[in-house]
Amino acid sequence: MSFDGFVQATRQYAEKEWENIVEGADNDLTPLDEEIIRWAATLDRKHHAVQRALIEHHPEIARLRNRIENLAGYPEDRRLLAWALRPDVVRLMAMRTHRAQLLGHDDYLDFVLKTAGISLTKLEEILEKTLVEYLPRAKELVDKHGLEWQNWFRRLRESFPLEKERNAETLVEPIQEFFNGSDWNRSLTIHMSKKGLAGFARKFPDRSVHVKTHPLTNAVSLKTLIHELSHAGLYLENDPAHPENFLTPPTDEFLATYIEDTVIEKICTQTEKDAIDDVRTLELVRIILSAQFELDLWQRRDIPETCYRMRYERLMPVHDELDWTLDTFRSVDSLLIMFYALGHCARDVLQERKGPEEWGVPDNPAGVRISDYFQPAE
Repeated sequence: MSFDGFVQATRQYAEKEWENIVEGADNDLTPLDEEIIRWAATLDRKHHAVQRALIEHHPEIARLRNRIENLAGYPEDRRLLAWALRPDVVRLMAMRTHRAQLLGHDDYLDFVLKTAGISLTKLEEILEKTLVEYLPRAKELVDKHGLEWQNWFRRLRESFPLEKERNAETLVEPIQEFFNGSDWNRSLTIHMSKKGLAGFARKFPDRSVHVKTHPLTNAVSLKTLIHELSHAGLYLENDPAHPENFLTPPTDEFLATYIEDTVIEKICTQTEKDAIDDVRTLELVRIILSAQFELDLWQRRDIPETCYRMRYERLMPVHDELDWTLDTFRSVDSLLIMFYALGHCARDVLQERKGPEEWGVPDNPAGVRISDYFQPAE
């Protein structure tokens, strides 16, 4: 069946992408991009998963995206790298918008918001309301821990050490129980290394799921692994038989973040939760600022540095406005940062309505409309 071929091709892509990012391989993803496009062309274009494939795996888009992701052929010097990336990132955005328009959308942003089932107005409202609530505490934490934009991730890890290193394997069973899942032991592998990405999860063609994490010596790494295991649960417990059941990246990111917050409430010690709460505050403010800038960028690609400074300086000074090109969420992940933010925002909304014991995984994750989580309580 065409859809089975499409799913298998996307998993083959995920495996080779994992090898590149986690294992340092140099796989050429172009043949798999082309195969995904071939399968997608046989499917009904009304489905968001099919449309996303036709955009993201289009040869020109895929080639440029992979080059940016691998930093292939770019200078090593940070400032020169940022300057060299700038035109390519802007060009990639224009290419995505062009492909989205060919599929009947106003632009790429319009396509993504339709996929997620949320309006631009509602999204901007939620982000700004949450930012105003968390910004004062985030500023206190920035001053307390000596955070700057260019040392953010290193200082965050240093500032919130755990009293005792956590064993990653002990987190699997309680998260599995939260999903009401079957035994994950044969299907889930956790790879731990100080090198490379702090967190990453992918589903392979054999239906196994692999998760990358740093050692759990600080609250940042613990929180990140719980997030990636939330992705893993979504992948292990959902095996799409139809395009309507294919979990798209925006919904995947939203649900993994919402589940992450829920699981932390259930399985972490109070000391861990206190540290994670401060990390969450800082992280939430940063990603909301990034999401707001992302929205600006898709609407005003001609003045990115102005938009970057306007948004990011609400928390602390920007020393180099070209740093916007180096944000890992910028264009490779294509707008996912705002759904990461919305997942955290959903936790706060539900916390006002009911306790964590009533939170759960939706029966059909692929069918989730993110806007439903923010409807007024009945």
